[in-house]
Amino acid sequence: MRARTVIIAAVALAVAGTTPAVAARRAPVKICNLMTDAKGDGTWNVAPTVSSPALDILSADIATGRNELVAVLRMQTVDTASDAWRQALGFEWAFGANGSGTRYEFKLRRGIGPNPSDNWSVTIGDTTPKFTYQILNNNTLVWRIQRRDAPALNRAKLVWTDFGANTKALSSTADNASNPNSKYPDKAASCVAAR
Repeated sequence: MRARTVIIAAVALAVAGTTPAVAARRAPVKICNLMTDAKGDGTWNVAPTVSSPALDILSADIATGRNELVAVLRMQTVDTASDAWRQALGFEWAFGANGSGTRYEFKLRRGIGPNPSDNWSVTIGDTTPKFTYQILNNNTLVWRIQRRDAPALNRAKLVWTDFGANTKALSSTADNASNPNSKYPDKAASCVAAR
């Protein structure tokens, strides 16, 4: 009887010891909202009367997968078709982070007038890789870079830090947001889908 009790106790300890590891493998913690900012502060520093939801940063993320990096900047809106301030001054949205010592910058500039063109850009250090872009739901800017098009993405043990974003009107700052404490390790689970 005593031997059976010892065996049952040993089995129970073994099962208890592996359960957290098994649970952790099943549900990795997702790293999301690497940078956030208060809603309602999209006001131009030069003249506080210039205020727009299109200048108001909400959050941002970087995510990587086996084949690509995705950068996401979430705004209150980027629908500026009837925004008189954008038509008069032009707006810019920018988001960046350091990837193991190299600065990654993502920008969109929308000029003055009723039908401006959008000027999207990406820089990684002093290089300009190929990239694609899109606007989702009139409030989310998305940039995608394929690893094959950016040698910096092939470095081992990449970790992104020092996240920051800003909006501009007439090339002067409106909203600013930053988070020097967040970290995103390459290929970590994220709420942003990266292939």
